[in-house]
Amino acid sequence: GVGKSFDHTILYGSYDQRGGGAHSEAQPLKPVLDALNPQTPGQQWGWWCGPEGDFTKDEMQTILDCGAVPVTLGPLILRAETAAIYGLANLGCARNNTAFQA
Repeated sequence: GVGKSFDHTILYGSYDQRGGGAHSEAQPLKPVLDALNPQTPGQQWGWWCGPEGDFTKDEMQTILDCGAVPVTLGPLILRAETAAIYGLANLGCARNNTAFQA
């Protein structure tokens, strides 16, 4: 299934900016990464980033049902391609234990 081959899966969509959506429990990215301990060797990570117009509620629910953790990027509203790079850059910094802000 979607995301089942990953040890950890993170889901970012614009639901946090529209006031609700399917994931009102979205958490800030940095504390989520800190809690999941990305420095552990051999972990496989998935980063789902909503397309322009976002995922449908059914798509988001399918990804969540596979264990994804919904995150927010705080007040940032980024285009899909920028959000993907932003999230992967933060994950890369966290995996290499370097300082970052999210």
